Amino acid sequence: MDLKNVIINILKDEVVPAMGCTEPVALSFACGKAKENFNSKQIDEIKILVSPNIYKNGLGVGIPNTDEVGLDIAGALGIAIGNGNKELQILEDVTRKKVEIAHDILKNIPFNIDIKDTSKKIYLEINILGKENKVKLIIEDKHSNVVYIEKNDEIILEKQLSCDCKGNDEIDFLMKQKIEDMIKEIEKIDSKKIEFLLDGIKMNEEIANEGLAKKHGIGVGFRTKRLIEEGILSDDILNNSMMLTAAGADARMSGVSMPVMSSNGSGNNGLTAILPILAYIQKNPQSDQNLIKALAISHIINCYIKSYIGR
Repeated sequence: MDLKNVIINILKDEVVPAMGCTEPVALSFACGKAKENFNSKQIDEIKILVSPNIYKNGLGVGIPNTDEVGLDIAGALGIAIGNGNKELQILEDVTRKKVEIAHDILKNIPFNIDIKDTSKKIYLEINILGKENKVKLIIEDKHSNVVYIEKNDEIILEKQLSCDCKGNDEIDFLMKQKIEDMIKEIEKIDSKKIEFLLDGIKMNEEIANEGLAKKHGIGVGFRTKRLIEEGILSDDILNNSMMLTAAGADARMSGVSMPVMSSNGSGNNGLTAILPILAYIQKNPQSDQNLIKALAISHIINCYIKSYIGR
């Protein structure tokens, strides 16, 4: 394999926008995709199984375009939206009417979310049952990776199941490389081929600014800004890095309806990979070419780390 092309492919695959905390958004997407394959208006029961990691991460976070938290409303909204076209940006389509439909689903249809006994970090299984139709859908390993769809006992999609994020040839190849060699190859890449990375700076700066303008959640970034303004903390790159990253996470995890550029399946990883670089260029302006290369290095190092610790 050519390391340069592997890096470009990984960046295109792993640096993508997401709306809301990734775990409940993944559940919304899974439910929407399952409903897309359920060709009947009457739903008698919805059974959902998720990995312990999905359950833990999604149970108490805010859902975009609502004032609510948790997996139940995220799943019901996916059913109400009824398709998975936008994948991890599915919650952009939430309206007041969709929220009302979601509440009707939770009120009138048996809706059960339980924990799957699995060692996988990412696992979601959706079962929609009705008198005329039934659909089973499974996501594994990546938050938008649909590996199995069964409709009325007929398998319409089945991918070979992998183990965590291993099993991807390009990721496996990357894991065997030296960080020094990765950086050298990134320096050689034509920046126009990966200039989409600049979108992440704009996107994540906007949600960080929202977290600085108003206290969201526990307000770590908002409070850090106050401490810098009061002279208690120094106005340096390190403190600004922490301030921006925390502010973005505060806003995102409390359900602010703004997308973030994720990194390797995590919106918070995307904030962490991008916003310290923003803090640096605010103090030391750089050319777009240098900025693109810095972002590429940050995302690839994040991918390298997560290849070992899991998504």
